[in-house]
Amino acid sequence: MAAMLEFRTQGYNPYAVKYSPYYDNKIAVATSANFGIVGNGRVFVLNLTNQGTVVVEKAFDTNDAQYDVAWSEINERQVVVACGDGSIKLYDIGVEPGFPVMNFHEHKRETFSVCWNPVTKDSFASSSWDGTVKIHSLLPVEPCPSLGRLERLTSPDIRSPYSGNCEVPFDSGNPGPRTTSGFPRATSASSGARRGVDP
Repeated sequence: MAAMLEFRTQGYNPYAVKYSPYYDNKIAVATSANFGIVGNGRVFVLNLTNQGTVVVEKAFDTNDAQYDVAWSEINERQVVVACGDGSIKLYDIGVEPGFPVMNFHEHKRETFSVCWNPVTKDSFASSSWDGTVKIHSLLPVEPCPSLGRLERLTSPDIRSPYSGNCEVPFDSGNPGPRTTSGFPRATSASSGARRGVDP
């Protein structure tokens, strides 16, 4: 039996882990202090070495818990993180210091999941405990479309690998998935560097 690699997120509880779609030795982990109830979050970008160890390449801190992470489909150095304050932060592991390069704040409650679109690679989706699913784009700023209110949203949304305009959010109040398609691609994002605002 092969040895199992292990990494301990000291002081943080891991909520989500994703392999990089570009490198087979790179993992992103979204974590939260105090089991995500109260406290900070940290996303770890980990490298699996040839020597059989796991090392931290980069870590980014947030003022609230982190519940999910997704790798960018257009830039191998970028990850988005779903945060407990309703925001989504885009980090670039090649940028110093470790502030987000973009900050999206469209949800009214905790952002529960993020999923990058593998077809329309400049957009990603997020779902929140406010009962909404939002579509975000890295293109010029426009209003962020909402797929409507879902009662008791419990599962992460699923993006079609074949169509850039098909989103399947799940609602625990309905027995099956609610499919929405044909929505416009748009976003509402703020960039601290562009607008001079503290991310």
